[in-house]
Amino acid sequence: FATEWGASHFDGHIWTSYSSLRGPLPAGITKIALDNQFVWFSTYHGLSMLDTSTGLWRTLTTKDGLPTDSLYSVALSTDESVWLISLETLTRIEWTDRPLGQPKMTNYDYEDKDFTTDTKNVLWSAGYSGVQYFDFSSNSVIDYKPELTKIGFNGSVNTIAFAPDNSLWIGSSTRNEI
Repeated sequence: FATEWGASHFDGHIWTSYSSLRGPLPAGITKIALDNQFVWFSTYHGLSMLDTSTGLWRTLTTKDGLPTDSLYSVALSTDESVWLISLETLTRIEWTDRPLGQPKMTNYDYEDKDFTTDTKNVLWSAGYSGVQYFDFSSNSVIDYKPELTKIGFNGSVNTIAFAPDNSLWIGSSTRNEI
């Protein structure tokens, strides 16, 4: 779990804490994502990564090419790319030689708030501009807003989820009845 000042991990027997006051993890953690080797932390001070096999930490900031240090969320996709949400940008990080090396970053102009994957492992994002998904075959973000507009929804999406039958659920503060 994460707090404003750090993160903690419980392995079933032992708690391990990582404090921004005494360690490499910046304050202001907004989201945690996990894969087989790394723990990813989006923060208000960049993206931090812990290599669980070596204990090595690395933090990426605007100095490394991020569009901003103030990140709202982090997600992982099946192609091992790392995705970030910030105020006005959706960022894809392709990083084959992690934890060292220089990641390749691609920015998309979307103001998103949330990520999810559907039952087919397609990465979806939602936010001020509606709903989008990433098409790996064309390496592009596809705007799903025209589909929502067709059914009468024209608003910002706060959160997104998929049911086991792959039906889409969206949460919004906009008054729309579909």
